[in-house]
Amino acid sequence: MGFTFTSLGSRWLQMAVVGIFVSACGLGTSNNISVGQPGKSLTSKVTAISPIVAKPGETVTVTGENLSVARNLNLSFTLEDDSVAVVPLEVKNPKSASFIMPGGTGLGLKTVAMLQGQKNVDNFALISDQPSNELPILITEPANVCNGTRYIDRNGTLQTGIKNCSSSLPNCSADAQIKCVLDGNGFVAASVATLQPGSIKSGVVIGGVAGSATLAPADCAADGATGCVAVATYPAALATGAASKILSGQTLAGVAGNVTLPAVGKVLSGNTYGVSGIGSNGTLTIPAAGNVLATAPAYGDAAALTT
Repeated sequence: MGFTFTSLGSRWLQMAVVGIFVSACGLGTSNNISVGQPGKSLTSKVTAISPIVAKPGETVTVTGENLSVARNLNLSFTLEDDSVAVVPLEVKNPKSASFIMPGGTGLGLKTVAMLQGQKNVDNFALISDQPSNELPILITEPANVCNGTRYIDRNGTLQTGIKNCSSSLPNCSADAQIKCVLDGNGFVAASVATLQPGSIKSGVVIGGVAGSATLAPADCAADGATGCVAVATYPAALATGAASKILSGQTLAGVAGNVTLPAVGKVLSGNTYGVSGIGSNGTLTIPAAGNVLATAPAYGDAAALTT
C-alpha cells in the first residue's frame, strides 16, 4: 500500500493515514503504540501528585503520562511494620488518575512504586501524615527551622528548630564570639569575670579564657609510690625516722628498716619478744644463787642483780 501527499503542510492528513495504516496492520490504536515507531511501548509514569502530604483515607490526584486502565496500574506502599500495601490507581484518562492513601504508612517522606501488573514501572515520593499528628512535616534540617519550632522530619522523627529567626544577628558558633544569638545549641552565656584559669582544665578554652588546672593524679597502687592520691589501702606515711621503727629486711612506705632483734638464746626463758602474736620466746636460763660462787660478781638482770 502506498500514499502520495500533495502538500508537506498537511500534517493532519499524514497522521490520519498513519492511523489507517496501523489499523490495517491489525495493531490497533492503543496508547502502547508510538506514532512513527511501531511496536514500541510507551511507559506509564507519574509527573506530579496533589496534595503532596496525605493522611490515611484522603484522595491524592496523580498527573502522569500514558496512564491506562488496561495496564492494571497499582501503587505499592511499604508500611511501618515492613509489610506491603497495594492500592489500585483509578485512571481517568491517560494523564490523570487518583488513589486513596492507605493507613499504616507512618510519618515522613515515603517512596511509592507504581506497578504494571507485577512490574515496577515508576516511583514517586509523597509525605505521609497521620490523623493524630498536629505538627508540620518538613523535609529539612533543624538549622533551617526557627528556634523552638517542633516538627516532624523526613524520617518521621520529632525535631526542634535551632535557626535564629528573631534577630538580624547570627547564631553563636564559636567560643568567645560576641554580638551573636545564643540558641541553646551548644553555646550558652559565660561570665568572663568569674572564669579563672585555675578553674578550667589545662588545654581547654572557655569564653576566651585558657585553663591551667590539671587533673588529679591516679590513686596510689604501690608501696612507696609518690605523685598519686593516698587511699585507704595505701595511706600517706611519714618517711622521716621510719627506718628505726621497721625490722631489718623489711620495707614500708618505701623505707628499708634497720631494727634488729636479739637471738632467742640471749633472751631469758619465759619472755616473748618481737612482733605481737608471732614473736619469739627467749631460751636463756640463769642459775640459782646457790649454784654460783659467793666470790663471783653479781649476775642476772641489771635492774635486779643476783649474788
